[in-house]
Amino acid sequence: MAFHKIILPVDGSAAAKRAAATAGELAATTKASVVVVHVRSRFGSDVVPEELLALEQAEHVRITEAAMLEGAAERILDDADQILRRAGVTAAAKIAEIGDPTARILETARSHDADLIVIGRRGLGPIGRLLLGSVSAKVLQLSGIPCLVVP
Repeated sequence: MAFHKIILPVDGSAAAKRAAATAGELAATTKASVVVVHVRSRFGSDVVPEELLALEQAEHVRITEAAMLEGAAERILDDADQILRRAGVTAAAKIAEIGDPTARILETARSHDADLIVIGRRGLGPIGRLLLGSVSAKVLQLSGIPCLVVP
């Protein structure tokens, strides 16, 4: 089966990194493009965390919770892109979203006309004892396209 567009949801977890490596191998073999998406569930506040108030006063740098979350999202996307590059593939797009992870992943797949979602089995969610993470389980259940869940 040939794939043309792969959606790769990432959260920075070890499973997401393994999924990125798998997506890279598949994309290199099938000449598919890969869209990397990171979804965080909240925007974050415009408040400077108490731990950074001294830095703000000394360096005149305002680092809000929202800015830290945005920076973390960029690093997660860049890390996945580096994994793809090691497989000889460059991400066609790196998308940072805010909202319900499952809904945003499925919407990204629809809007990019994807024919495969490659997702890690368990991410960084609080319920580590499940065999399948809640986001990956929901994506599998609700997706209208094939999904490859990477352990």
